[in-house]
Amino acid sequence: VKELMHNLSIKPFEINLMGLGVMVGSPEQAQVLHAEIEPNQTLKEMESNFLPKLCDLGVTSKITVNWHCSLLNAVYAMRRLHLRQMPLFDARSLLAQFGRLHFGPVQVDSIQLCFFSQHRGHDRNHYDTDFIKELS
Repeated sequence: VKELMHNLSIKPFEINLMGLGVMVGSPEQAQVLHAEIEPNQTLKEMESNFLPKLCDLGVTSKITVNWHCSLLNAVYAMRRLHLRQMPLFDARSLLAQFGRLHFGPVQVDSIQLCFFSQHRGHDRNHYDTDFIKELS
């Protein structure tokens, strides 16, 4: 994966953040609150060129991506506070107030792959080693 990330040749690009959503859970018991990303040509090219290579390496079996920008993630609170259970949160008021908000364009200058692991360490959910590619 490190070599694949190293050989990735993408210039910095813009994305548009539009609206909010939750992953893992429901609005009343959310684990992740994220801003949705409007698909663009660069993301489509990454999805069609880069993801099949990750599948070939056995890193993932998924060929589709849910492009998003995590804003709140309970996994980090669980680790930082040394909790045994996931601290879910009620995102309904945030979704009601900001769910359709257009955040505007954001410059992407690096790509980071995080691999989620459910059963490592003390049986706590966490993200494994990251792979980061600075774009230039």
